[in-house]
Amino acid sequence: MGIKYGQMLGAVGELLQKPFDPFSIGKFVDAVDDFWVVRRLYTQMVSGIEPGHEQRLRRLTQKVLDEKELLALPENTFGYRYAVHQRQRGYDINGELPGVPMVREVLARNWVFHRFVRLHDMMHFLLAFDSDPPGEAGLQLFDMLNFRDPYGALSMLGLPIIVYQYGQPPEILRELRRGWRLGRRTQNLLLAPLEDMLPWELEEVRRHLGIPARVG
Repeated sequence: MGIKYGQMLGAVGELLQKPFDPFSIGKFVDAVDDFWVVRRLYTQMVSGIEPGHEQRLRRLTQKVLDEKELLALPENTFGYRYAVHQRQRGYDINGELPGVPMVREVLARNWVFHRFVRLHDMMHFLLAFDSDPPGEAGLQLFDMLNFRDPYGALSMLGLPIIVYQYGQPPEILRELRRGWRLGRRTQNLLLAPLEDMLPWELEEVRRHLGIPARVG
């Protein structure tokens, strides 16, 4: 299919006004996802992993998480704390974006992007990045460095626009520094079986992944 040029240009215009708007991001992703360059970049994100591990990640990505089951875990576990984090913010436990319907087709045809969407909020939680503009900027840099996310790289190219639209340059710089530090020292989170770690103690998960105890 290639690029949906009209949709892409419309989404770019919207993102120039609101760089982190989820609906506009969804339109952009849907417009370019079938372009061969984007496909190649996503293939490279999982290149070199063992076939068995890839199948494991595919199964985990398709597995539907149950909020009630996670809230029934002990309070010091990753799963319980993550479920509370999502409930308090009104976010879906599976990372679904009900207000961005066009992304569903992308998730169905691109399992790597589906995994990224599934884990996005988990990464926010594990790395203690808020969901405000500085926190999103920091996580985007983390994504680019940690597992070569192409959209993270695009966000960094648009950093001047982010600062212009949202302000907060000291806060954004602080979170970018955190994203740089964490992205280079943390295990590749996209390829980590995070769903299997939900019953673990939260601090054990962070230690295992190389996330420092004080992530803030």
